Amino acid sequence: MTDQFDRASELEQLHREQAIQRVLNQAKRPSRETCLDCDEPIPPQRRQIGGVVRCIKCQRFFEIHEKNHR
Repeated sequence: MTDQFDRASELEQLHREQAIQRVLNQAKRPSRETCLDCDEPIPPQRRQIGGVVRCIKCQRFFEIHEKNHR
């Protein structure tokens, strides 16, 4: 039984590390100037984040859609 808990813990740690690495890699990429979905300009303050591809409105919609389809 302990082995199952150890494996689950290791898998959780691996997923956490992968998620952190994805965020760090995204921050290194330049942001788009226009939204990937609606083609509207992305405000300069938002583009400073790095790796931004959507305006706030489209990003919210994208996240809600992703959450509902998991």
